[in-house]
Amino acid sequence: HAGLLGLARTARAEAPGSRRSHVDGAGLSAAELVAVASALPPTEPEAVAGNGGARVPRLSRLDAPPEGSSGVGGLQLLTGGTGGVGLLVAKWLGDRGAAGLVLASRGGRVAPTERARLASLAGCAVRAAACDAAEEAEVRRLVAWASAGGDGGARLAGVWHAAGVLADGLLRSQTAQAFRRVYAPKAVGGWGLQRASAASPLEACVLFSSISALIAGGAASYSAANCCLDATSALRRAGGLASSSVQWGPWG
Repeated sequence: HAGLLGLARTARAEAPGSRRSHVDGAGLSAAELVAVASALPPTEPEAVAGNGGARVPRLSRLDAPPEGSSGVGGLQLLTGGTGGVGLLVAKWLGDRGAAGLVLASRGGRVAPTERARLASLAGCAVRAAACDAAEEAEVRRLVAWASAGGDGGARLAGVWHAAGVLADGLLRSQTAQAFRRVYAPKAVGGWGLQRASAASPLEACVLFSSISALIAGGAASYSAANCCLDATSALRRAGGLASSSVQWGPWG
């Protein structure tokens, strides 16, 4: 359902005069879903339906929690770890006391200049690892290795999913190949991390979503993938597991 939500938001943004609704109603019949959608006013294109009726989404202000004073410990695993955003997060984690960093990417290599910067992190072992986040088997092997302590024996304490590919394009111009190229690293990668780490007592599981999940248009596959990350994070929290999904705006 989450990916379809992103596509529905994209369709409405790209064709604002059309009427496209998205009703999440697990367990309801097709006829019941159509009835709920038909009953929605034009100003409410989305709803979550159940036996208790339909609920519509609302944004609310959330105060930022106070930053903890205990710092970061253990081994921290980052997908997309050798890219610009991943390296920023790696440095941030290292400065706050991470015992080790695993920077995963398809190439599994860190540029020499960035290696020099990461080498300055006192007491933090940094390792690059080759892993395609779009391939669940590779994600599973990587998490199993990290859960066993990696090279240094530190406990896996955090997972940070920053892998992603951005390729803008209108919904009507999408092909299956182009869609998967953007969708898989984020959505499949996030779900693979959830499945592989669900039994691990993580202190942090942070998924790097995007504001495009909420304000869609011009990036159908990217919006769908980020909606999946938001849903994966919500699923973890509902199960009592640590998780956050951050809808980042533009980086720069």
